[in-house]
Order: sequence, then structure tokens, then C-alpha cells
Amino acid sequence: MSATYSAPTAHRCTYPDCTNSRRSRGLCHGHYQAWRSHERKGTAAPEADLVAAGVILPADVKGGSPVNGHSAFKLLPSGGA
Repeated sequence: MSATYSAPTAHRCTYPDCTNSRRSRGLCHGHYQAWRSHERKGTAAPEADLVAAGVILPADVKGGSPVNGHSAFKLLPSGGA
């Protein structure tokens, strides 16, 4: 029987429902790479909005905490939610 690893709450990825350990900007490796990919394509929401929503940590903060689905990184449609 294989046990599934879940990082301690204080060290979990800030992406919703992700239980992986934080790496960069509060995100696990996979979610950080997904965010960077959206950022390179120009489909990521403004960084300040993502920080304000708690999806990523500010650049000057070390560590990590969770928001779910890569859609959290994408631009909001015109008019808000």
C-alpha cells in the first residue's frame, strides 16, 4: 500500500486544493510553471491582481499557502468575475 504525501499546511502550495510543497512564489513546481507559461503567452492576470487574490506571493516573500485550476492564472473576462 502506497501512502500519498501531503505537505504540512504551512508549507503547501497556495494554489487551491493543492497539497504539494511550495517552491517559488508560494506555488509548487507544477503550478509555478503553469503560471509562468500563462505569463509568457500573455494570458495571465496582472501579477498585482494575483498577489492581491492570494494566488501567488509577492516577489520579495519566500515560502508558500493554496487557489485551484490553472484558470486562476488567466485574465478575467471584461466586467469582472
